[in-house]
Amino acid sequence: MIFTIRCGKIFLFSIAMLLILSCSSKGSETSLMTGNEKTMSGIKMKSYKEKELQFTLDAQSGYSTDSSDNYTLIKPLYKRVTGDSIRVHSDSCISGKTEITYYGNVIVEFEDSMTLYTDSMRYFTESDSAITEDSVLIIKNNNKMKSKGFAGSNGFNKITFLGKVVLYDE
Repeated sequence: MIFTIRCGKIFLFSIAMLLILSCSSKGSETSLMTGNEKTMSGIKMKSYKEKELQFTLDAQSGYSTDSSDNYTLIKPLYKRVTGDSIRVHSDSCISGKTEITYYGNVIVEFEDSMTLYTDSMRYFTESDSAITEDSVLIIKNNNKMKSKGFAGSNGFNKITFLGKVVLYDE
């Protein structure tokens, strides 16, 4: 009986040690991952082309997990400074050197009161073009139209719809 009690205590002690060690290894792994992130708040980025300010990109906060200059931004707001006034905001985006990919509740507001709604969109900064394959809802005044995907080029002055366009009449 004493042998059984000793074996039981050793068995319980071994299981307790395994649980403690497994929990502590997960904790150090998490701290290593957060140690590599660069976290920022109140972000303001500016893009220049031939010394002329093209656009600004503001965000509540953001972080980067590698050295590739790609930043994940939370609540970004893109404002075009040159040409037609365009504002893009979304839940988050990944901003790189040549491309900004927006995710979640993407809203593009044009200066002529047209507004475009989609779930995700890729914007290419050098060519000033954008594309999405998600559903797109465009509202201007009381007119609405819906399509599956669009490609905007030449600063959104030329928009090509990738699918059928449905017009809504109110």
